[in-house]
Amino acid sequence: MRLKVAGWVLCAFCCAEEIAWAQVAPAAQTIAKSFFDKPDVVERKTENNQVIFHMTGSKEGKDAELEVTSGGKLLNSEQEIAFAEIQPRVQEQIRKVSQNAKLSSITKIFDGQQLTYEIEVAKGTQELSFSLTELGIMLSSEEPIAFEKLSAPVQKTIRGEIGHAKINQITKVVEDGEISYDIEAKKQNGKVLELSVDMDGDLISMEVAFNQLPKAVQDAIREKTSDSKIENISKSTEDGDVFYDVETKKGDREIVLSFGDDGLLSSEDEKIALADLPAPLQAVIRTEGPHDSHVTEIWRSNDEDGTSYDVEFSSIWSAPQILHFVDSDHGYHAQK
Repeated sequence: MRLKVAGWVLCAFCCAEEIAWAQVAPAAQTIAKSFFDKPDVVERKTENNQVIFHMTGSKEGKDAELEVTSGGKLLNSEQEIAFAEIQPRVQEQIRKVSQNAKLSSITKIFDGQQLTYEIEVAKGTQELSFSLTELGIMLSSEEPIAFEKLSAPVQKTIRGEIGHAKINQITKVVEDGEISYDIEAKKQNGKVLELSVDMDGDLISMEVAFNQLPKAVQDAIREKTSDSKIENISKSTEDGDVFYDVETKKGDREIVLSFGDDGLLSSEDEKIALADLPAPLQAVIRTEGPHDSHVTEIWRSNDEDGTSYDVEFSSIWSAPQILHFVDSDHGYHAQK
């Protein structure tokens, strides 16, 4: 079982060993018992000198999956639950959004800091899904849409990228007030194509193989990633310009390199922890960040304009917000 919700997946451990339930630390067992009577699969690994258990199983027919430390700290979890187990204000929002649709499933998600709910409903032959905070605030929604209902610029981009491939499904995604479209198509040779397009027709992302890249881009990637592992390569467009984003891992570091189709590096982004930022920037982030929120992710970007930081804040009171912080002559500040 690998539940996929809210844009992320609880994945199988790398370099983990499958163990028996009796080998799980007592404190971790105590946490696990609130999710299932006894897990079907238990994996153990050591990360940053900390023992972590990954477990999957079910309780009363409801699937669950979690990661917990040997000391009993829950790191993240996903659990199928019943409608009656949700707070009244969340129930009210589900009724409001789903209207006459049939409720298919509810998944309760904890990412280590915030609790959310992923709801799936069926309306005729269509499957709809949406995500809510624990207070019932809408985070995102997804629903099928026909190709004919898309704007001309969006249709043009899709056809330009997939050619004569058959479109299997188009999903309209609304997140943080912005609309995009996820497309899945299948070529005659059986290859599946997946891409995302924004409402203006710009290609947000489309996974591509290394051998599909222009030679200049291939050469540049080889030079910049000689000591890194390439995780993914995607193509995007912006104002008619083509870019290739290369996701890499170098030890524990996550780095995204962006190249133009001429092979020139346009930006280098790296995921970074709050504690690793300069002290003055940490202070500004805490001061200028949204009230009653916490930092969930930070990316440091280096491009022709210098160094900047995109900081994502989450709160039970609102949808996630991203603030862009820059370093100017007057110090760090959020760029409105």
